[in-house]
Amino acid sequence: MKDTRNFGALRSHESLFETFPDFLPEKSTDPLFLSLMENTPWNTEVVSMFGRVIETRREVAFFGTEPFSYGYTGTRHQAMPLPPDLEEVLTAVRALTDANFNSVLATRYPDGKAGLGWHRDDEVELGPRKDIQIASLSLGARRHFEIRDTLTQACQRFTLESGTLFMMRPGFQDRYQHRVPKDPHITTPRINLSFRTLYPRPIP
Repeated sequence: MKDTRNFGALRSHESLFETFPDFLPEKSTDPLFLSLMENTPWNTEVVSMFGRVIETRREVAFFGTEPFSYGYTGTRHQAMPLPPDLEEVLTAVRALTDANFNSVLATRYPDGKAGLGWHRDDEVELGPRKDIQIASLSLGARRHFEIRDTLTQACQRFTLESGTLFMMRPGFQDRYQHRVPKDPHITTPRINLSFRTLYPRPIP
């Protein structure tokens, strides 16, 4: 099938997102990546699609400054306390972006056969879609990240190196969908840290 996507055609809306390629230097990314790989209680991500429950190749862990409950794709996650290394990164992300993030969704992609399809991050706990801000920090394997304009269907592709922070500003979730495409040539893992502001549902 011919690929009709129009990469690189979103220049007029770049105020809705920012990239910080060297947010974390290599001397910081490698120890953080190894610590998360070894010490995080990863859980296989389970999604509900078309009435079926499906286990993905991704693994997730959810952390918060409070005992939040966060649900998406038919699954609800209970926040664990932030470990010290994630707490330090959260403080640095808040300082750079001026966003009051209070939770971190960690996703582990074991290799390039694991990806994430087109979607918006607009769950009810994140507040009104037009106001949502999310910062995404890549660690480990280099992966492509794509965004798609929901009005024109034009796409733009970014290559996210380890230590790169991608910031989605207010309005991004209204205008775009995003995904992490599969790439079978990649054989090493990637961890994505997604910093979000939740309006909490406390654990019952």
